[in-house]
Amino acid sequence: MTYEEHLASIKKDREFLDTKDLKPFIQKNKSIYDIIENIEKTFNFSFYMDSWELIEYLGEKYNTKFYAYQEQRVF
Repeated sequence: MTYEEHLASIKKDREFLDTKDLKPFIQKNKSIYDIIENIEKTFNFSFYMDSWELIEYLGEKYNTKFYAYQEQRVF
């Protein structure tokens, strides 16, 4: 996928998301990855935008703020 194609895909994602009320998916301490998964399942939709692009979108649309959380796991 070229950069221009990626930008066009992001634009389509944003246009689709503009038609949806995403407030129910935005909950305190909810992971962006959980939000993505729930939106995809609810609307039978696959994102082209990545997590950072969705964070930016939600910030613009709902004034949502995210914080970084680091977790250590056993490997």
